[in-house]
Parts: sequence; C-alpha cells; structure tokens
Amino acid sequence: MKSARRSLLTLVVILSGLIAYLIYIKQNPAGAPSESDALDQNPSTLTEESHKGAESCFDFSPEEVVELKFENGSQTLRFAQTSETESLPSQSLDRRELESSPKASDSDQSKREETTSVSSLADGAKPKAELKFRLIEPDLEGQSTIRVESLIDHLLNLKSERSFTVEDKAANYGLEPAQASLSYRLKSGRVVKIEIGDSVPTKLSSYYIRESGSSQVFVVNGLSQILELKAYELMDSSLLPITLDAVEKFEFKREKDQVNLIVEATSSQTTAALPMSQASRTWTLTSPLHFEADSDRVEAFIQELLHASAQSCIDYLDQEDDGKRYGFDEASYRVRFWTKEGAPIELFIGSEDQAGNFYVKTTRNPGVYLVARSSFTCLDMELKDFLSPFAMFYNISDIEAIDLKLPGETVSLEMNVPSVKQRSSAKSDAEKQENFVVNGEKIRGDEVEKVQAFKTLYQSLIGVKIAGIDDTVPKSSQAIYEIRYKFKDRRPDSVLQLTRRNDDSYYISIDGTGTSLYCHAEDVISDSNPDDLGIEAAYHKLEEALRGSNQETKNNRESE
Repeated sequence: MKSARRSLLTLVVILSGLIAYLIYIKQNPAGAPSESDALDQNPSTLTEESHKGAESCFDFSPEEVVELKFENGSQTLRFAQTSETESLPSQSLDRRELESSPKASDSDQSKREETTSVSSLADGAKPKAELKFRLIEPDLEGQSTIRVESLIDHLLNLKSERSFTVEDKAANYGLEPAQASLSYRLKSGRVVKIEIGDSVPTKLSSYYIRESGSSQVFVVNGLSQILELKAYELMDSSLLPITLDAVEKFEFKREKDQVNLIVEATSSQTTAALPMSQASRTWTLTSPLHFEADSDRVEAFIQELLHASAQSCIDYLDQEDDGKRYGFDEASYRVRFWTKEGAPIELFIGSEDQAGNFYVKTTRNPGVYLVARSSFTCLDMELKDFLSPFAMFYNISDIEAIDLKLPGETVSLEMNVPSVKQRSSAKSDAEKQENFVVNGEKIRGDEVEKVQAFKTLYQSLIGVKIAGIDDTVPKSSQAIYEIRYKFKDRRPDSVLQLTRRNDDSYYISIDGTGTSLYCHAEDVISDSNPDDLGIEAAYHKLEEALRGSNQETKNNRESE
C-alpha cells in the first residue's frame, strides 16, 4: 500500500513539472528572448554581470577615439576629430583594418571604466565631451557643429543597462547578422567594431549590442535615434549664416507678379542726391528704378530672412538634382545677398507642403529645409513698400535755397536755418537767428505769421508722398511743377518734377529722369486741411501773409 502511494505521489510531482514546463514553453517560444531580456534563460549561459548597474560598453576612453563610422546597410556616416580630418585616409576604417585589429577578450570587459552620461541629439544640447568631430562621409556643407558633437558624445559614452553572455544564440538577438554597426578607430590604430542587433521586446528604445566576435551582449538605451538618422538631419537649421551688418546688397525676385528689385547699402555722407536719414546706413533701390529706399522696412525685410530658422532638413540634393519636386526650378521667391566676404548667397523659396510650410534651400549647401510660412511675412511686400515714403525729404538746415516753378510762376526761396549743432556752437545771437527771403523780400525773425507760412510751404515741398507705381515713365520736359533744392554744402542740386498722370495724380521725375512713381494730386493742390496743404495752397497762404503784412505796414505809414 505504501509503495502504491509513493508511486502515485511521484507521478503527481512529475505531472506538475511537465505542466509547468509546457506553460513556460508557451509563454517563451523557442529562439525568442524572454520578457526579462534573457535573464530568465538557463543560468549557465549568463554571467554575474547581468545583475550589475549601468556601465560603460567600452574598454577604452572617449579621448582615445580619433574616428567613428556608423553603417546600417543603406548608408555610411564617418566622423573624425577635426584636428585630424585633413590627414585621414579615405578608407581608414575598411575591412582589412578591422580584420587585422586585435579584439577585446571577454576578460577585458571587466576593465571597463565609468564615463560621462549620454547627451541628447537636440539642437540646443551641448555635448559634455570636449572632443571636436566633423562628419566627413558624406562631406556635408553646412552641418551643425552642435548636432554632430552631441551625436558623437552620445556614441562615445554608451551605457549598458545590463549585460549577459551567449555562446551560440547571437542570432536570437539580431546580432548574426547585425542590422548596423559602429566602428571606433583609436589613437593606437586599434579598431573596435560594435554590432547592433534587435530592439528589446519589452523596451523598444533599448537594443542588444556586442563587440564583433564577442559572446558578451549589452542592453543599451537610446540607439533608435541613431538607427533612423539620415545624414541631412545633421545639417545646421540656420539658413543664412550672415548678419545684417555684413549685407551690402540684395536682389529680390517674386515669380507671381514678376517683381525684380535690387537694393544697395549706401552712406548718407557720400550720396549727394539722397535725403537725410537717421539710420546708420541708408539703402537705395537701384533697380528697376533709382530711388531712396525706406531703411527701416528694408532692414526689417533683411532681418526676417536672415533670422528664419528651418523646422527640419528633409533632403540633400546632389549636383544633378534641380529640386523640381520642391518647386526650386521655378522658385516662387528668390533672394540673393552680397556681403563683404565674396560670392553672394542665394535663398530659394519653392512650393509648399500640405501643412503650408515652404520648401527652402540656399546656395550655401544642397540641403532642403521646411520653413513655416509664418517665418516669411515680408515676401508679398509691394515694390513701393521698399521705397522711402517721400519723394524728397531734406532737413531745412541743409538747404540754402529752393527754386519753385508753378504753372505760370517762378518762386525763389532763400533760407538760413542753423542746425542744432550750429546753434550750440554759435558765439552770438545773430548766428542763431533764422533768415528767410521770398522773391527778394526778407522776412524778419519776429514776423511770426510770415515765418510760419514759409515753413508750412517748406513742409509741403518735402511732403510729396509716393502713392504708387505703374508701367508708364513720363518725360520730364512735360513737367508742370518743379522743385530744385540747393544745398549749403555745395553738393549737386536735387530736382523733383511733377507731370500730370490724371486728375487725381502726378508722375514723379527725379533729377531730370522720369520714373513710374506717382503721387496723389492732393499733395500738390489740396487746400482742405490747413495742417497738410498741397504745394500750391501753401504758396498762396505765404503770398497772403506777405500781402497782409505789407498792407498793414502801408496803412501804418499813411496814418503817421
């Protein structure tokens, strides 16, 4: 009886073990790592290192690395220390070198030392390692130093979450063959090749890696961003690495309405025909017409383009690719900048993606970038928006005389208005006094009404505003009004002429050359607003002030 019971108990134990084994097999199919990342496999295949904390994956220090190569089948990225870039052979990490270099033994793995932590690939993250590397294959122009060095810092400081050894099951972890590899060339000439396998089933951001030929496998986090990396993602997101101060000239082309203009930086001290400007530099539109530009608007236009930053680089064009699929063959907008440093840099703004972002590229490099449309608010500016709002605008203290031609009448205006600087340095009250003469008749400083009327006329003369541009260029010989400015510093005269365009406007000619610019008629003849009179109305007001004063003087003399 006891023997039967003992046999039954033994059978129950064996059956229980068999059921447990079948459950284990069902949950862990043959060849697949378990949820504990191989730590639940046969203990005889694992080392005690499985239970250690994070450790370096290398038996060398980051400072020993002079070159690093990443291969994933579809592309090869090769990086080298910048100090050695020029002297590196083109195939310094080839197959022969790898086969001849010594491999680290499993026993050497225990000598690994702790290194700095992994840094981010983000643009703003600064690498902790002080080593300077550059991508040399492919040799991208315009690559981001910060992105490259952040990536290299990451790859030089890979940390293992845990490790274990495998004998003949490397294929179970995607390591035979590996999907990608990292090769490190050291100063000693030794090359260490790291193979990258599958992602960990329970933690897809972690991957199995090992040194080529080694039985020790590490679990490393943060390699997904490397495996998916494209070379062009290392490009600098700054499109135009120049400053406003460096720009000397730019050309702007807009396809939809055939706008094509050129603006140049000029000095107010050396450009005689340009009005006074408070800016450190004045800007001149030189094509399609020659006219003073609005410095504030021009510089805002330049600054917006220079400060535009790409969301991402999405492609890299080779020399034979015209980028037609991005709209670069007939770019919607093109801007070319000339600087003191040599060849111009051109910006191409092509078509838009489905989200409304522009495809953009520059002649700085062949990268194709996505830039938000909101980054370019200035692209639809009208031609007149680039111009100074006034046809001619001069400080009265710079002018010695004006010859004004009205229909059927010529007026001579003379003035001497000291500048602020001249007033502060004047040695007598007489040198501070303002003097005015109209057709030979002097106006005393205490004749307030006459002085005010004279200044109102001057404001009207410099208040002719640019209202628009059309395709017609008038002949200056047909001008109805002419204003000739004569300067104290003896620079050449500036001449503004107005030719009738229609009942509501007049064409503007500058220094004897007709332009397609025009002003509103109210700037010339309006008398509806006492504070903003047209030229004719302002002159008639001055005449009235002169006649009224003369009549008062005559009456006073008769009464005496």
